Amino acid sequence: MSAQEQISRQTVLHEWHVSAGASMHEFGGFDMPIHYQTIMAEHLGTRAHAGLFDISHMGRFWVRGAQAVPFLRRALTNDAAHLSEPGWSHYTILADENGCALDDTFLYRVDREDYLLVVNGANHGRDWAWLQELAQEFPGLQLEDRSQELAMLALQGPAAMRVLNAVVAQSGASPIVLSERNAVGRVRLDGADVIVARTGYTGEPVSLELFPATSRTVDLWERILEAGREESVLPVGLGARDTLRLEAGLPLYGHELGEGPDGQPIPIMALLSMASRAVNFADPGRQFVGREALARQLVEVDNRGRSAPEGTDAGQRRVPYLVRRLAVLDKRKDRPGNNPVRQGHRLLVDEQAAGWVTSGTVVPCWRHAPGTDSPAESIRRAIALAYVRADLRVRRPGTPVSVDKGRGRPLPALLVRTNLRVCGDHTRAVLYPGARLA
Repeated sequence: MSAQEQISRQTVLHEWHVSAGASMHEFGGFDMPIHYQTIMAEHLGTRAHAGLFDISHMGRFWVRGAQAVPFLRRALTNDAAHLSEPGWSHYTILADENGCALDDTFLYRVDREDYLLVVNGANHGRDWAWLQELAQEFPGLQLEDRSQELAMLALQGPAAMRVLNAVVAQSGASPIVLSERNAVGRVRLDGADVIVARTGYTGEPVSLELFPATSRTVDLWERILEAGREESVLPVGLGARDTLRLEAGLPLYGHELGEGPDGQPIPIMALLSMASRAVNFADPGRQFVGREALARQLVEVDNRGRSAPEGTDAGQRRVPYLVRRLAVLDKRKDRPGNNPVRQGHRLLVDEQAAGWVTSGTVVPCWRHAPGTDSPAESIRRAIALAYVRADLRVRRPGTPVSVDKGRGRPLPALLVRTNLRVCGDHTRAVLYPGARLA
C-alpha cells in the first residue's frame, strides 16, 4: 500500500483519536476508533447526555445543477422532488434492477440546486462508480466526490443541541434551530459555513450530523468537547455506534442489507417499515432503478397477513425473509436475558428453522427513577435483529421464538415491535416480557 493510500485510510481526526488512547480498528477501509473508555460507558453516556462521533469514513457526494433532481429521481428509491425546498433530508436507497440494495444512503438538500448524498464508507468506491455511470444519461449534471474536502461528525443525545449552540455562541453567531427530524441548516463558525442536519444513527430524538471543512474539523471537535464538558459529553467510537443503532432497530449494510445469511441478496422490502420510509411510488411516471421489482415485492409483503399471491410459497417468494427485531429472555422467560446472540445464529419457531440472526449483542440501558428521565442505575440485556421466514406468518409482536447458538439449549426470545421508545428529548429502553419502560 502506497503512502498516499495509507493517508486516505485515516480521517482528519486520526491523530487525535490515537493521542486520546482510543482502541483503533479497520472499518470501511479506515483506521477508526472503536472505543475510548468502554463501549458500555459510551453507549450509556450518549443516552443520558450526548456523544460525539467521528464518522468521516462515510462517503460524501455533491450533486448539483439543473439536472440534479432528474438524476436523483432516477438513481434513488425515495423521491428527491419531495424535498421541495432547501433545508430538508430523507433516507433513501441505491437499488439494483432486482430490488436489492447496492447501499442505503441519506440525501440532504442544502441549496436550490445543491444536494449532498452520504453513503456507507465500505461501499464508497462502488457507489461512486455506479453513480458516475448513471450520470452519463444527464449531461450538464455536476457530480463531485467531496469526501476529502468535507468531514462528518455526529453529535447525538439529549444535550446535543445545547452543546452545539454553546459553540455557536462563542463565535457570535445566532443559535441554530432545527425543530424537526430531517431538518437541515447552516451555521457560521469563525467565518466558515458548517452544514448541520437533524439526522443520526442512534435513535436519539436530539440527533445532529455536522459537515465541517476538513481543515476546521479538529478545532470544531475539540470545541464541542470543551463546551460539552459540564454536560458530560463524551467522544464515542464505532463500537457504541453499533450498539446504539441496534437498540434503535436500524439496519447496517452487510447485516440487514446486502447479502443475506442464505447467500442471496436481501430484498429491500424485507426491511418493512424502514423500506416504506425509503421507497416512494407516489409518482407513477418516475422510473427509478428497481421500481418494478420493488413494486412486486411490496404486493407480496402487503399480503403476508392474508393469502399470499399465486406462486409465492416458501421457495418462490420475492421476499422470502423479513427483518425483525428480537428481545432475548433469560432461561425462565420472565426477564430480559444477557446471553448475547450473534450474526449467523439460527432462529427457531416451534423447533423448526425460521431464519438467522443478522445483528446481535448485549447492550446496556438505564433503569430510570419512577416518573422521571433521571437514570438511576444501568442494566444489560441481549437484543438482536433477525432475518425471519416470511411464510411462517410469525408477524405479531410478542411471538415466542428461540435462538440456536450451536451449543447448549436454544435461548428463548420474542419478536418485538421495538426495543427503544422515544420519550420527549430522551429515549427509554423497552424491557420484555411485558414491554415495560426501563
